[in-house]
Amino acid sequence: MIVLPDADPNAVTGGTAGAIFFNAGQVCTAGSRLYVHSSIFDKVIAGLSAAAASIRLGPGLEQATEMGPLVSREQQERVLGYIESGRKQGASVAVGGEAPSHPGYFVKPTVLVNVNQDMRVVREEIFGPVLVAQRFDDLDD
Repeated sequence: MIVLPDADPNAVTGGTAGAIFFNAGQVCTAGSRLYVHSSIFDKVIAGLSAAAASIRLGPGLEQATEMGPLVSREQQERVLGYIESGRKQGASVAVGGEAPSHPGYFVKPTVLVNVNQDMRVVREEIFGPVLVAQRFDDLDD
């Protein structure tokens, strides 16, 4: 997803969050990469972080649930491993980045910033509720 400088940061939050956090990011077309113009990057990330933090995790059959678990413990560990890899390579966690304290194969909706093209979290498909966000200054970037 690409957010240009003339976009309203509040208007892009819902669609951007839905693109990655729908089905806990376990969708082949999940919007897991976000490029935001530097002039509005902080506002967009603040909105996405607030949206991610407010998502109610729980069993898929409960009416109040907004995001269910990952498919297995193996996938949960894989996704958490990607987040840790991002941290070790210099990424910062704007929100999420861990499993909640309650049982189940959950990973909190996560937004990683300060990422670059050399990081594993940018180069590989995570297949979980993890968004990597990068700044750009012009379309040539």
